[in-house]
Amino acid sequence: MIPRSRLSVLTAPGAGDLYAAKVLATSAANLLAYWPFSEGSGVVAGDLSGNSRDGQYDNGCLLGQPGIGDGRTCPWFDGVNDRVTLYSASLGSAWSFAEFSMALWMRMNSAAVWTDSTNRSGISFTAAAGEYFYISRAPQNNGLTWYLRLNGVDAATNTYIGGDVGGDWFHLGFTSKSGGNAYRYVNGAESTHKTGVAVPAGGALSSAYASGQANTWDGWIGHVVVWDVQLTAAQMAALAGVS
Repeated sequence: MIPRSRLSVLTAPGAGDLYAAKVLATSAANLLAYWPFSEGSGVVAGDLSGNSRDGQYDNGCLLGQPGIGDGRTCPWFDGVNDRVTLYSASLGSAWSFAEFSMALWMRMNSAAVWTDSTNRSGISFTAAAGEYFYISRAPQNNGLTWYLRLNGVDAATNTYIGGDVGGDWFHLGFTSKSGGNAYRYVNGAESTHKTGVAVPAGGALSSAYASGQANTWDGWIGHVVVWDVQLTAAQMAALAGVS
């Protein structure tokens, strides 16, 4: 059941709210923040989780662009300096690398960007003591780098997305639990996993971005969601469906 405090974002009958409803109903008690990125103007990237963890559009992200097909818009990132700051003190106090899940939709500017050998940050969460998680376009063609570092131990891999994706939308999911496994999902299907995830040193979250501070995304990002629990494969598969 969706808490009454969240019902106001679901009143419109359009398909966009159907996807938002699905996100909000997914492990609702463990939802930390949900940024659809569907604002048409302004600098605030609203958090629909009910936790008031709004982000901020930086450096002139082009808002109001066609989204994933759910009736909502999204921002376009220019590959130069556009980004969204997701960090807030509230998110920092709630976040833990000991157990978390993340999901988002991404799209490259064109098929050519997949093969330009440039590292492009899609999402990054960093804590004190040199611990972090990020997803970026890999130096290899048509690939993504997934990198989790906890307590000096790395769980990193590159995933081939496929040249046929070109400039199309794709859904990414990641779940991790210390002492257990970390799973990577592409379009709702598990791509790879890492066993024996390290226990974090416990440093507080210090930054969180969609796109990056330097190696910015070249294309579109939408529906960024984070939880403090490891979602199931079935939940990730459901989130990869637009309707």
